[in-house]
Amino acid sequence: MDSHLAAGYCAATGIYRSTHLAAGAAITASSSFPDYILPRMLLPHLTARPAFIDAATGASLTFAGLRRLAILAARKLAAAAGLRRGHVVLLLSPNSIHFPALSLAVLSLGAILSPANPLLTPDELAAQALDSDPFLLLVSGDLSHKLNSIPDVNNRVVVLIEQLLLAAADGEKLDFDVIPAVEEGIGGDEAAMVFYSSGTTGTSKGVVSTHGNVIAAAAALERAWRGGGGGGVSGDGEVYGCVVPMCHMFGFACFVMGTAAMGETAVVVGGRFSPGKTMEAVEAYGVTTLLAVPPMIVKMARAAAASSPATATARRRRRLRHVVSSGAPLQREHVARFRRSFPDVKLGQAAGEIPMAYVVKKQGSSHLRKDEVISFVRSKVAPYKRIRKVVFVDSIPRSPSGKILRRQLKNLLQGSIQERSRM
Repeated sequence: MDSHLAAGYCAATGIYRSTHLAAGAAITASSSFPDYILPRMLLPHLTARPAFIDAATGASLTFAGLRRLAILAARKLAAAAGLRRGHVVLLLSPNSIHFPALSLAVLSLGAILSPANPLLTPDELAAQALDSDPFLLLVSGDLSHKLNSIPDVNNRVVVLIEQLLLAAADGEKLDFDVIPAVEEGIGGDEAAMVFYSSGTTGTSKGVVSTHGNVIAAAAALERAWRGGGGGGVSGDGEVYGCVVPMCHMFGFACFVMGTAAMGETAVVVGGRFSPGKTMEAVEAYGVTTLLAVPPMIVKMARAAAASSPATATARRRRRLRHVVSSGAPLQREHVARFRRSFPDVKLGQAAGEIPMAYVVKKQGSSHLRKDEVISFVRSKVAPYKRIRKVVFVDSIPRSPSGKILRRQLKNLLQGSIQERSRM
């Protein structure tokens, strides 16, 4: 078959294939993601190294401590809550140094993890629970009130994270060389996670990832970030700043599947994003790489542009060398401002889309304004789903089967932009 070797495209089948070497060895050697990642945490150079640090308190989990907590939490969830292989667990928690351990605890039992964003409205959370049908709800105490919106919540097992962590602490004297870390027989083709799309372009949809998928993603991240190495020493070591939600695929991939598998330290900056708080953590813990989303990049650049010359000199002394933005494209002016403010930092971007709405006005509603649409949507969805642009169209293009033709919608948007530029 003729194929375009550089792109991995086969003209005969119309299929693109990766030109990178497959991570087959890693998947073959490990039946489940915990099987793949937990043994790495016992490597001599990693056991005492911090895996996660809480920027606000300085509390930390070493790689050995992360493995220990994952095993203890799994045993408690199995013994006290009856969690078994194939059960779905809805995890509702803000970022914390414990989030990765709780995730690994669920996966090591063969249960299926479904993270939920703490910013979801009650209706959005209820919709995710209705679709995923969780056996167990694992929730932090400050978010437990949101469970009231979930159908049949009284017929589901509810576990407070704070109580689970206290119960797990009682088992610290267990012999971890004897007890199995992972449920036996979990296959790479078994479901591991159900991630839900952000819902910024329509109804949120669940996507199932197998253990094999998760291992392949972790191996790909390791290969992309440092060229592989199977958990080996990486020079002086990188320190990653975590300001994005771990409940989202980007944050989960980077910090539960990425830094943890590579043996690198992650500094968790919790709470509402603040440029000042973030840069304090960068300086205090020697963060070298920061993973963020466009609004954070914009705020960082604006705050830096307004700072004093002395502050600008201090920025150049920091170890921060890379910032990766994901979720939506950055406008050129924001990129330029960031590069002026952080000349020694390399800014990278991952693909994404800006939330927007295409609206068809009903007869008699010609008075409807764009700001009214934006305000209405704002009252119905989580903050990260709020639309930023509105385009009024005569109709929504659809295929014969009823599927929305997004490419044609984008063409309409481009035409609208060109029309305004001629005015």
